[in-house]
Amino acid sequence: TRVQTANTKRLGYWSQWKASYPALPRPADGDVVRLGTYNVMLAGSSNWARRMPRIAQNIASRGLTMVALQETMNTDGSGVASRLTSLTRRPWKVAATGASEGRILYDSSRYSLQESGLLNKYSPSGQSIHSYRTGRVINTPYARFRAGSSGKTFTVVSVHFAPSNVRSGPSAAGNKQTGASARAVVAALNRMGRGTYSVIAGDFAGGYGRWGDPNPAQPTLVRAGYWDAMASLSRSGVTYSTVNGRRAQRSTLAVAG
Repeated sequence: TRVQTANTKRLGYWSQWKASYPALPRPADGDVVRLGTYNVMLAGSSNWARRMPRIAQNIASRGLTMVALQETMNTDGSGVASRLTSLTRRPWKVAATGASEGRILYDSSRYSLQESGLLNKYSPSGQSIHSYRTGRVINTPYARFRAGSSGKTFTVVSVHFAPSNVRSGPSAAGNKQTGASARAVVAALNRMGRGTYSVIAGDFAGGYGRWGDPNPAQPTLVRAGYWDAMASLSRSGVTYSTVNGRRAQRSTLAVAG
């Protein structure tokens, strides 16, 4: 985190970055799930055949057992699942969700798929998240799993929040848009009314409250009772941006405010 000086509506200097994290939860006994989330950046484009094996290799190297993808576009995720099956020697499958912006892949030897589909039909006005850049509704996939043969059931959603000014950085308008989308996702999961546990994974495309209220997706979800993944028991690479732009990165902690 870092802080910024402010005088009424005028914003001033930024402080240097400092690593700070939410308090750790106290996990109860249960089934272990290693879940990752990746925006694969316009899958299906001309260079997808070259990038896809690298993405699968990264997923496999992390020891994940489930993964949520965004920007899968016109691909169905089966190529990544097939490559993961080869790399991990475990059977990976894609949860069937029809035409959607994302996909949910899982190790079928560890989880059994109970149901899957689009979250939109459960959300207010049939919309779970909305692309403010194009004005279209983004179909948001969900999948409900059971861990093992007698474990707990849980739901995973692959979301992609898309404020109108995502390229220009955090703003009050963008926070309002992604916050509203986050509330719609929570409302949709509540309306499903089956099971207690859910994971909202994806590309949140917004700030962490730089402009205060209205709040973007992340603090909106925390206020709704969700744990922030930054409160995980172990962390890796948290000082680097989640967007690499296909270039080498420098740690944000080494950069002055």
